[in-house]
Amino acid sequence: MQVPSPARARSPRVLAPLLALALLVVLAGCLSVPSSDSTPSTGDQNVTVAVTGNSSASVYVSVHLFREPAGPIRVEYLNGSVETRSFSENVVVSYGPESSVRAVSPPEQSDPVDRVVFEGEPEWSVEARDIAPARAAVYVVRIGGADAVAAWGIVACPAHVERIDLAVNGTAVTQTGIACTG
Repeated sequence: MQVPSPARARSPRVLAPLLALALLVVLAGCLSVPSSDSTPSTGDQNVTVAVTGNSSASVYVSVHLFREPAGPIRVEYLNGSVETRSFSENVVVSYGPESSVRAVSPPEQSDPVDRVVFEGEPEWSVEARDIAPARAAVYVVRIGGADAVAAWGIVACPAHVERIDLAVNGTAVTQTGIACTG
């Protein structure tokens, strides 16, 4: 006596209703009306970080984005001292290597929106897309793995941070541009 394989044991009459039922379940989920308590996405902003210039060294950029200006921001210097800074309303403050900073820690208790981190040789840009509106940012730039930070800054825009542009020459950030919307 020959025993049919499991694949042959089911007749087309059994598979057709099962496939139809599976298709109906999928279509019902796709065509259903959303529930009234669903929260719409607030992701309506893009933020671009761009690095241009002339350097064979790797450029590391970290940008922390926040809904509102907040604080405190912890700044650690090469000599081991530590300072606490805070955001000011509608201000852009940029610092270069002359500040002798080793590390910058953004506010921990604040409501972060997103973080953009990238590393590579100049002539790149990255974008955080469809994020919640961010009025504030803290950015840090390191070049070539140096112990000192090449540049860092605090941004507080009237409406939204739109773009951070950094120009690099060798191991230095030679120009910083910040664009705010609103």
